[in-house]
Amino acid sequence: MQFVLFGAGRKGEEALGYLGTKHITYFCDNQFAGDTEELRYGIPIISFPKLVELQKECVVIVSVGNNYISEICEQLEAVDIQDYFIYEELKKTNLLGKEPDNFFLELQNKETRNIMFRNYYKFLFSITKKQLEFLKSHSDITTLKPAQGVLRKRQYDLLDFVRMFLDDIAKLEIKPFLVFGNLVGAVRHQGFVPWDDDFDLGLIRSEYEKLMKFANEKCVVGIRCDINHVEIAGRCFNWDEVYQLYPDQYIFVINAEMTQVYRGTSAAKYIGMDLWVYDFYKNDYTITEHVTYLEQLSAKKRKIKSEKDIVLFLQKEIEDNPMISMEKTKYFYPGIDNCGGYVGMKKCDRWIPTEDIFPLQKVKYEHTMLWAPKNMETLLNYDYSNFMEFPYDVGIASHAIGWEGQSLK
Repeated sequence: MQFVLFGAGRKGEEALGYLGTKHITYFCDNQFAGDTEELRYGIPIISFPKLVELQKECVVIVSVGNNYISEICEQLEAVDIQDYFIYEELKKTNLLGKEPDNFFLELQNKETRNIMFRNYYKFLFSITKKQLEFLKSHSDITTLKPAQGVLRKRQYDLLDFVRMFLDDIAKLEIKPFLVFGNLVGAVRHQGFVPWDDDFDLGLIRSEYEKLMKFANEKCVVGIRCDINHVEIAGRCFNWDEVYQLYPDQYIFVINAEMTQVYRGTSAAKYIGMDLWVYDFYKNDYTITEHVTYLEQLSAKKRKIKSEKDIVLFLQKEIEDNPMISMEKTKYFYPGIDNCGGYVGMKKCDRWIPTEDIFPLQKVKYEHTMLWAPKNMETLLNYDYSNFMEFPYDVGIASHAIGWEGQSLK
């Protein structure tokens, strides 16, 4: 096995002094582009393209200053050179104190090299985390630039889909309103959160039922069987079959946690959104009673094996629950077919005051106006601990299904 020191400057010279010349076959350095043999500290130096040719025969020891380590690692990864480790991390082990022959004998062990490799990335993660915390503490989340490239196009496509859908159901005179990340975006950015890649709308139960009556008459309605299949009219289809049978039609898919609306021509080319149902609960019904009910409901759901049977179970529970009101009451809350209302998903210790949600208001969202709660902060404070701060997953597009192969740059 050949060992190559990547970096022939001062750090490379230091590494050679520690490691000795016996086991180092080459230096590699980006500053060297020649094909003729040249010695550096008595060791032949090769170009990066030559290293790529030799990669199957070599283990690379990155021997550059801390400011350049990440850059060199990315360069190696880009050409699929993965058998490398960092000299600075090697210095933190007890290997350097050993006799050179014994030291390099241990380095023949791939697991030994992997441990040093992993330790470097743990260190890199800690540095990156500190940098992120610094940037977050010196930035205003409301002034972030919008998404760019493919992600921005997806956001506009989503919004166009939502606007078309709302136009097509306008005669129902219902008011789907912004919830979850899209409501956060309306408050903070007057549009999409820069890294958001889906769309969420809420509906009160009476309007949801009106919409589903329309869907059963004019659209395609199914129940989710599993992640890959939908049951429509008693038959289970995979997604490709669904889109082939119903190209460019609205397809309503009822899940145990939400209802989704899709439209497309194949499993690789579609667009959709999530609908979340909310209920009014009777004024003499306490949140403590509701939490007890939710816990009992969760226990029953866990015993049901299939998604379809859970959906049917929840539909029957909704029909039979005397505490759900189709008329407006003081208490507003996620329905039992809305996973955001369950114990463990949120801190279920208070009702959401109906007077803070209604009447709904129109708010600016990108280049259009959409319905939102009267007091948007009330609903956001229920769903998020602090929606005006940078979240843990800042910058991560988390619903990239159907477009994940495309570059976001």
